[in-house]
Amino acid sequence: ITGVIGYLGIVSGIAIGASIFRPRTAVLFASVYGIFIAGWRIGLLMGEEILWLERIQIMVDRLLAIFAQLTRQQAVTDNFLFLTLMALLYWGLSAYAGYQLARHANPWRTSLPMGLALVVIHHYDAFLAGRVWYLVLYLFFSIILVARLAFLKYQERWQRSNTYMPPYLGVDFVRIALIATTLLLALSWAAP
Repeated sequence: ITGVIGYLGIVSGIAIGASIFRPRTAVLFASVYGIFIAGWRIGLLMGEEILWLERIQIMVDRLLAIFAQLTRQQAVTDNFLFLTLMALLYWGLSAYAGYQLARHANPWRTSLPMGLALVVIHHYDAFLAGRVWYLVLYLFFSIILVARLAFLKYQERWQRSNTYMPPYLGVDFVRIALIATTLLLALSWAAP
């Protein structure tokens, strides 16, 4: 569920970030899209024979029952609230990342929130040791993104100041960034 929500959140965030909407309007659009897509993905879990109006009613009733239990300080045994919160969290993080990438080209605001979420999830749910490679791949691509966006900013500055740039500078920069990133991650994982 969260994988598709994340992909759609990135695409929506990039589309909203590339638009001319003001930040408040962009947040409104992202929120409406997020509620719709999270509800759609969670609603698909209920089976094909149930009509969508019934699915929406079931989801609303379950959330209202959970909130009633929480207000009465009772134990909540239904995992629907957790599933809904995780879907909305993944939507928010991915839409924010896409928005920051398209609107501001800021690699740190793009990669740090989701990276922090991945570190927290990995730290508290380290049941499968093989999942650490998701974190490694995320760090790898995040560092490559930082390097690429830094190069694009430098290239723009060099063009404004009429600085000579060799024709294959971009390819060389990517090659050096890949090597440096691989070495950095290998050294950080090999360290105790």
